[in-house]
Amino acid sequence: RLRLRVSLDALPCVRDHCVYLQPDGWPEDSDRFPVVPMTTMLELAADAARRCAPPGAALLGYDDVRAMRWLPAAPALDVEVDVRADGPGRIRVGIGPYASVVVLLGPGHARPPAPDPAPLRDPGPAPVSAEALYRDRWMFHGPRFAGVHEVRTVGSDGIHGVLRALPDPGALLDAAGQLFGHWMQLRLPVDRLVFPATVDRIRFYGPPPPPHALVTATARIREVSDVTVRGDLELLDAADRLWARI
Repeated sequence: RLRLRVSLDALPCVRDHCVYLQPDGWPEDSDRFPVVPMTTMLELAADAARRCAPPGAALLGYDDVRAMRWLPAAPALDVEVDVRADGPGRIRVGIGPYASVVVLLGPGHARPPAPDPAPLRDPGPAPVSAEALYRDRWMFHGPRFAGVHEVRTVGSDGIHGVLRALPDPGALLDAAGQLFGHWMQLRLPVDRLVFPATVDRIRFYGPPPPPHALVTATARIREVSDVTVRGDLELLDAADRLWARI
């Protein structure tokens, strides 16, 4: 069991992940509601899991991701992190009452499968540019999490674009989630504000892309209900090899 200090000093990037907009110079950080992204919590969980793994173990992915509560970074707080084995190469990590995940570690990454070749249905050009996504507050993210580089195509069953691998922990996967969420903003008639709550599995087929590299992303929508949307994402590296499947 570990203790994790969560604050804007410990995680300064979270200043760019504030849910509420306040005027410049606003004195109280907590009024902006800076919350740790789920994808950043995954990175924190992986760091904790590596303490129980052989040196040099590769991060292969995650299973059974559950985000139960917002984790605010202001005011500062200490969070208990529970780490325990869950089978060979599997370490279950609980971050207080906020999130839980099984971290997958191993000696090396699997050979990447071929990406899904199916085109999106009824594709059309994106009506909102990546620049406008942040400028016009479609997304609340500041520069350190503004990782959608280009929105290329929107279809009836998904969205395709390009992400930039920003260097802060969790920024790239958060950008993938933003692209996924933008499909709902464009296509759902009501209840278009969405946040990630669960991920069944994430698999990595290589080390993370270098900082600021461009990554192609396709999100495919599998199911839309009254309160949830489920889908899959594929992220391809500069050589069009599958790097991650979510």
